[in-house]
Amino acid sequence: MQTASVSSSLLSLLAQHASFSRFDYDQSWVGVAIVGFLLLGGLFFTAVFGEWRARRRAAALRQAIEGKTGPLAPGECVLRGTIETDDPDGRAVAVELLQVGQNYQTKNGPAHTWTETARRVDARAFYLRLEDGRAVRVEPDQRVFVVDALDGARRVEFNQRVRTAEVRKGDQVYVIGSLVEGYDPRAQVDGGYRGAKGKSLVVRSSKGRAMLVSTEAPTERHVRREGFHGNWALLTALAFVLINGIAFGSFHILAWTGTNVEATVVERTQQYHRTKNGGYYSYHLRAQYENVSGHRVSVTDEVSRTAFTADETEPGRRVMFTVSPASSRIAQIGSKPGVTVASVLVSGLLSLILATIYYATVRGTRPWYDRKKVVEHGSGAFV
Repeated sequence: MQTASVSSSLLSLLAQHASFSRFDYDQSWVGVAIVGFLLLGGLFFTAVFGEWRARRRAAALRQAIEGKTGPLAPGECVLRGTIETDDPDGRAVAVELLQVGQNYQTKNGPAHTWTETARRVDARAFYLRLEDGRAVRVEPDQRVFVVDALDGARRVEFNQRVRTAEVRKGDQVYVIGSLVEGYDPRAQVDGGYRGAKGKSLVVRSSKGRAMLVSTEAPTERHVRREGFHGNWALLTALAFVLINGIAFGSFHILAWTGTNVEATVVERTQQYHRTKNGGYYSYHLRAQYENVSGHRVSVTDEVSRTAFTADETEPGRRVMFTVSPASSRIAQIGSKPGVTVASVLVSGLLSLILATIYYATVRGTRPWYDRKKVVEHGSGAFV
């Protein structure tokens, strides 16, 4: 709401002082290229790239899951099963975030934040009971990547707390890692891998890659991001069309299809516009020319006060206009079209606001496990 108010105020200000002021033809192309193409186009392709990357990651994981769920064999694996552990507390893997709280005051009342200051991983070996009844030993290390809800919280001091995400006995999880030959206490009793007691295939982190333990299908988080960036791609595409069509539409039409005509000034008019802080005048010039069919055509354009009072624009004088063959309503005084200062500045401001919102939303909607530092906001003071 605040950004919309700022842009609305700026638009009103520019309408009073710069609505008639145009860049020349070359400067106009620079402004249109920067705002209409580079800024908005870049924002659109950034969203499209984000959607493509998320789709690619989801597809790669989906393919990996389909190709790695066969018979157990050394190498990369994707396993799904139920956690079993002999630890008394039933914990298998937990991520603990130490957070410091801070109260502050806003115009709407008190609020607070909890900011992560440290992160600790408690990873213990556990067994994964597969659907076919086999139990596979899993040995996560401190690099393990946990995808789970951050739903645990305990206060350790007045302004310090620990937030926890953990997988524990009885949870159904996906595990992505690497099957390697290793020691298994159960195999010591039952016989192990290739008949060697104590030897079995265990899951560990792949070389150069952390083990993933997820309570949801590994593809789901990428599918969600794909939809998020896809919606933003549609929004930025709409902004691209609207700004190039409304703010720069007349310039594009006249630059590509406009023709020059000599028109005779018919009248000069001025109009007073009231605002909450007073008002301002706008000045218009109406002229007529004869088209190829011999019909008289009227064209109108807004001009500065200086041009309005100049001898060269008195009724009866001939002036050059650039007109569109499609409609006489699309016309500008002069031999080449231009874009107004107001349209470039306001369009640029709106584009920057859109880019800022997109960037902030991308960061703000990341799940906790994809953030380097978790900051949680809340209304009211923490007690």
